[in-house]
Amino acid sequence: MATEDVLKDSGRANEMLPVWTPEDRAKDGALENKLILLLASLEQMRVKLGSRPAQKDPLLAVQLLADLANRAAQFYETEFWATEIRLAGEGKTTLELIRAETESAYPLARLLEVRNHRLSLAAIAKLDSNAEGEPDRRRENLRQVTRALLRILEQYLRRFLASLQTPTARVECEDAVNIFMTDLTNMVERLSF
Repeated sequence: MATEDVLKDSGRANEMLPVWTPEDRAKDGALENKLILLLASLEQMRVKLGSRPAQKDPLLAVQLLADLANRAAQFYETEFWATEIRLAGEGKTTLELIRAETESAYPLARLLEVRNHRLSLAAIAKLDSNAEGEPDRRRENLRQVTRALLRILEQYLRRFLASLQTPTARVECEDAVNIFMTDLTNMVERLSF
């Protein structure tokens, strides 16, 4: 290929690359700091999930997972309130949309009621008490609900990552989210239902 053709091709490639402004970098830096604070807060709750009481009481573990998802919902609503206002105008919330998406993989996610923009576990307690005579069914129901809660939390974190503009911030934040979600998933898998 002639030198002229290489220069033309590289010129076209440069034209296609997005340009990040200092404002994009500053916005991403602020969002990255907020994500770090959120993950630190979630990490404290994850530690509670690993405690002996939570390991022995599946309903407590489910409550802690719901609290994690609700914290992520609150964070998302605070940071992306314009999206929430638009959805509210359509009679929806991000939490309701995420829960509905989660139901396709985990049908018992429908039991995670959304009240005042947060997950309520009232139906889960009923489900647990109704299945008491059938331990295998009870365990499977709780496993499915915990997986649904993990999916809801992860979907919030993924939506947050999608809002980042610069590749550096996205990669760094994605690494932190992946590590957190892997650790949390491993901990949930060790729960004794």
